[in-house]
Amino acid sequence: MVLSASQHDWHAKLAEGIVGEDAVIQSLSRLGVVTKATSMELQRLGIDCFVENPLLGIISVEIKTDSQISKTGNAFLEYSIEYERENRLGWILKTVAQRVAYYSPQQKKVYLLDAVLLKKYLPHWKREHPIGNAISVNEGRRWIGVGVLVPFTVLYSEVGTGILDVAPALQV
Repeated sequence: MVLSASQHDWHAKLAEGIVGEDAVIQSLSRLGVVTKATSMELQRLGIDCFVENPLLGIISVEIKTDSQISKTGNAFLEYSIEYERENRLGWILKTVAQRVAYYSPQQKKVYLLDAVLLKKYLPHWKREHPIGNAISVNEGRRWIGVGVLVPFTVLYSEVGTGILDVAPALQV
């Protein structure tokens, strides 16, 4: 089942993502030393930062900010992007990070998810849950993100590895 699409301004979502990324990096710093990924090559691979922890070693992390999760109860797992008659991989298939830090600004929580398990469960979730579209508009150009809408309680129970509260000074 495909649900109707939501549309948003690309610049507004980018600004929201930047603020969210900063809040997540500050929260992750409680786990160890955080190094922000600065190269475009790492960004294209879905790595936003690295966390170095004495017990866990160095962990690569992709950061996602989802302002809709508190309203819908669902996570949007984008697996395809349609742009100018071309399909590209969405973040869930593109990332090579070990963890995804899924940030809910309204809940003021960072949910840590196992990125390998996200990919493993994706085919099952696509069969069991509705597919949705998110349309981004930037200067007249449109991208259509296609993803599965997984109830967050299901998602976290299957691939969650931890929850961090966002420090009060960082809440957005």
